Amino acid sequence: MSSSPRKSVVRALVGAAVFLALAAGAVGVFLYAFAPRRLPVRTTQARDYDPRPVEAALAPARVRARLEAILALGSRYPGQPGFRAAQQMIRAAYEAAGLRVLELPQHTAAPVTRERAILNPATGQALADVQIYPFMPNHLQPIVTPPEGLEGELLTVTDEVLRTRPSFTGCVAVVDLAAPPRDFGTDWVKYAQVGARALIVTHGGGLPAVRWGNLQVCSSQPVNFPRFFATEGILAHAGERVRLRVRVDWQDIVSTTFVGTLPSAQPRREAVVSTACYDACALLPDLAPGTISAGSLAAQLALLDAVPAIRAQTPRRDLVFVAYCSQMMGQMGADRLTAVIGPAHDRASAGLAWTARRDANAREREHVRLGLDALGAEGFLADRPATARAPS
Repeated sequence: MSSSPRKSVVRALVGAAVFLALAAGAVGVFLYAFAPRRLPVRTTQARDYDPRPVEAALAPARVRARLEAILALGSRYPGQPGFRAAQQMIRAAYEAAGLRVLELPQHTAAPVTRERAILNPATGQALADVQIYPFMPNHLQPIVTPPEGLEGELLTVTDEVLRTRPSFTGCVAVVDLAAPPRDFGTDWVKYAQVGARALIVTHGGGLPAVRWGNLQVCSSQPVNFPRFFATEGILAHAGERVRLRVRVDWQDIVSTTFVGTLPSAQPRREAVVSTACYDACALLPDLAPGTISAGSLAAQLALLDAVPAIRAQTPRRDLVFVAYCSQMMGQMGADRLTAVIGPAHDRASAGLAWTARRDANAREREHVRLGLDALGAEGFLADRPATARAPS
């Protein structure tokens, strides 16, 4: 074997060794810089207790009974009577279970219907077989008709009507979701563009037949174009003139987060936590039963029936029940509770975090103050020199 091939093998081995050394070094640096977090100690599950009370409390029939009681409250959209009734139900259930009840109030802005009526303009009487419900606001603009109401002819819109009718000015467009017009569908913008005064959506098969995910009745543009859902009786009044009188206001709603606790026999750093959301969101705030969202609350309230038996067995961990709301406002209830509890800091890092948040809040308050001063300055946004002189 000549020296040349031998040198080639040596060079290849040296190169491989250098490559492996560099790779090992890179892996070492990566593992040092991005070291995996240590896994928490696994919680030891207690098995020396009788599970039968919990199993009995969560029996399907008992959870269903709780669910039906919640749904019987009506719409649980913030500001609705059913929303307040749900709060009373939770408070009473927590207290009946012997929990220590803590309440964290927060404020939520919610659209609340003050008036909704569809009238015969000749008699001023409501149409006995029709109910109307306003849809959610267009962004920040709720649905509001003039105080005297809004009048128009009920026009059931079909593909044939769109092809043949010369004008829609002054009419109230009615769309039957059983056979909606193919080109316009439920897009309220298109009806507004052709001159309709309002849009009413219904379904000849009744409310349960509506496929809500297919509707285009709300927008991010703050336009006060009246949009309603009506019961199927509206279809029998096609061609008649009606007066719509509706007012929806934004209101400041107190939405309370409830926390019920059952302490363990010995102080522990662990707790068993049950959470549930008790409000409901829908395109129609007046009709928001929230069947799916009520499921977790029904299970939690049913579980409370087992608390006396759990207490008798001397629980080894704290039991914490949480019922929050404002899921339609970005889960504000849960977010607010988390903020109050705070992160798992030690005193030093908690102090630093609090100081940083305090300073950030002070800066934001200063920005708000400057903005209010600018808005109050004479000529602001109307005169260029005055706008330039405004505080910034």
